[in-house]
Amino acid sequence: MYEEIEQNHQSNTTDKVDLLISKALELRGSDTNTGLKFAFKAKEIASKIFYRAGYALSCNSIGSLLYIKGFNGKAQEYYYEALEVFDGLGDEFSVGKVLNNIALIHESNFEYDLALSSLSESMKRFRIQDSKTHIAISYLNMANIFRKQKDYNKAKDFYKKSINLFEEYDRNNVNLFVGFRNLGLIYLNEGNYSESRKLLFLSLESLENSLSLDELAKTLLACSKFYLYTGNLSFALDFGLNSLNVSEKIKSHKNEMKVYKHLAAVFEKQNDFEKAYKAIYNYQQIYERLNFEKQKTLISKNAANYDKLKQEKEALLAMSVTVNHELNQPLTTINGYKDMLFENLKKKDSLDSSEVLYFRKISESLEKINAILSRYSKISEYTIDKYIDKSKLVVLKEDQ
Repeated sequence: MYEEIEQNHQSNTTDKVDLLISKALELRGSDTNTGLKFAFKAKEIASKIFYRAGYALSCNSIGSLLYIKGFNGKAQEYYYEALEVFDGLGDEFSVGKVLNNIALIHESNFEYDLALSSLSESMKRFRIQDSKTHIAISYLNMANIFRKQKDYNKAKDFYKKSINLFEEYDRNNVNLFVGFRNLGLIYLNEGNYSESRKLLFLSLESLENSLSLDELAKTLLACSKFYLYTGNLSFALDFGLNSLNVSEKIKSHKNEMKVYKHLAAVFEKQNDFEKAYKAIYNYQQIYERLNFEKQKTLISKNAANYDKLKQEKEALLAMSVTVNHELNQPLTTINGYKDMLFENLKKKDSLDSSEVLYFRKISESLEKINAILSRYSKISEYTIDKYIDKSKLVVLKEDQ
């Protein structure tokens, strides 16, 4: 597929970047690895030709694909890179879309307040544009958070708001079927099996004809949960294994992990403890791999922050030496002229007691300045303290 794009678009242009991004997004639900290759290539070309919007779109696409694979830390880095560029371009609508994606990361990390805050900010931008589809997506994501918080009444309310908007303005949107599935899972938890089954299989029927294998895998898993709840273990196993096959096909490690955990429960119900153990083992292997990637990302971020702070510290300490050097010469001159003026006035006997006091105050102040500069030449550390009007004050510390 990439070779075909290269043949038809041999020169690096904005059209080529847009096409690569489009292909990457098409592969989001079916082949994340190939999608990532397209997105990274788009980012590389956009950087070379200074196509800032294309660069931001590439970063956002990379983030989406990494999120599907379960690499939340890396995904978040690319989302924030996209956010910075879109913000610089003044593209508020695209900022809203990235904020929506960042909310998904916070949700996955159980940071529900941060997720709702991001969604609230994205919703403001979508309302300005009157984008019904994106407002519906925000409602859907909010509902997902309320469901995870077990606030089922609020979750059902937001799912219904989302579904109503999709049905009126965008009936073929994959997220409509996601709404059906997740609302069906709430009814399953509440024991309303007839309503749950209707919504789950409506979602499944729609997604089987879509290109979103990622959402299809999740819906197959939801159907497997339905049969586990209702005691049909044979169907529960069939749907669970189908979900696993689709997840493996698109290399969605996050989905695989969830399916293995669920299959362990199915095997345990069937008294097949050996298979249950294997499923749990596979779940733990994937969990540890994803957690390792998360920790690796965190370590890289901390290292980058350390390097930045180190550079800032070195710059500040160098500036203090420069200030000390630059101020010493004019202060020496001022002090010299002050002494000469004092001696001349003293010889003319034109100094009264108050003027002598003024000269003494000037001398004391100059001595204080010299003492401060002397301290600056010896500092090795500093801290940042709060100052008035939310300003910050640098507190320098001398060598001991």
